[in-house]
Amino acid sequence: MKDVVLSYAIHFLTGDFPYCKEIRSFLHGYSGFMAVRKANDKNGADLNWFHRFFICVLSSFGGAILTPMWLGKPSSIIATDMTMLISLAVNVLVFYTPFDMGYKLGKLFPIKLILTIGSSLFKTMGMIGFCTVAFDVLKTNPAATEYYPIPIFGPIIWASLLGNMGPFFMKGFHVHLEKGMPYPFQAGLFWMPFYHFYVHDTEGPIGNYLRQAVDSIPWIPVGLDNRTFALLMVSTGNQLVGILQMSELLGSSFSPFVRVYNALFAAKPEKKAGLPPKNETNNSNNNGNQRKKPASKRKKKQ
Repeated sequence: MKDVVLSYAIHFLTGDFPYCKEIRSFLHGYSGFMAVRKANDKNGADLNWFHRFFICVLSSFGGAILTPMWLGKPSSIIATDMTMLISLAVNVLVFYTPFDMGYKLGKLFPIKLILTIGSSLFKTMGMIGFCTVAFDVLKTNPAATEYYPIPIFGPIIWASLLGNMGPFFMKGFHVHLEKGMPYPFQAGLFWMPFYHFYVHDTEGPIGNYLRQAVDSIPWIPVGLDNRTFALLMVSTGNQLVGILQMSELLGSSFSPFVRVYNALFAAKPEKKAGLPPKNETNNSNNNGNQRKKPASKRKKKQ
């Protein structure tokens, strides 16, 4: 029984099941349209329908629509009908169902959990796919392999841009980045180097050392090919973080990478010996500098 459950989990996390592309795209679109309605159109009638529809489409599928053009590839909204078909179906479900049942259903925690799991799988498979496409395109380019047997930065950057192109277009460059590195960049720049070198680097030292290091860990599952294992690790990590970022748990601002960074590198304020806290010093100075107001003289009654 344990082996059967593990097998099903591996097949799901690696996207190896029938109609995976359609299912994960639908769940991701449903989640994206729900997020837009909660943030911008809670009543379902605050925005013009055409304006609202394209906000939802770009918020949900902006990466797949805008990122391919960076590598001379056709946009998903043009190259395939699935993006628009799912967007139209989810638009009806979230905004036009009787008694607003589609929106109310999407707010229930069990449904939100299913949408989060499907959306996380969609993001994982998107990053993996973009990394692989970029590698296949660039590996025969002499300029991309001038310093190492495989192109290093191109596949990682292209895959990391995927989750950020929509916010860049919707929010603007500065607004998207002004509070620090957004989580889609964190996830891409953490997971894509691991996947890229583990799977694609069959000749260089980085990939060889990485695979040897992973093979030396005793609890790592055996019997999986390099791509399946790396995809399983990336997908599992994205699933865990996606669930923890739900509003019912730790919230969207949660990031394990920021927690680790703050624990290791964040500077802690030093307290100088012999000096009171800043607030107390300011209060004492202010009290000392205050002048006593002379008591008002009363006129003597004659």
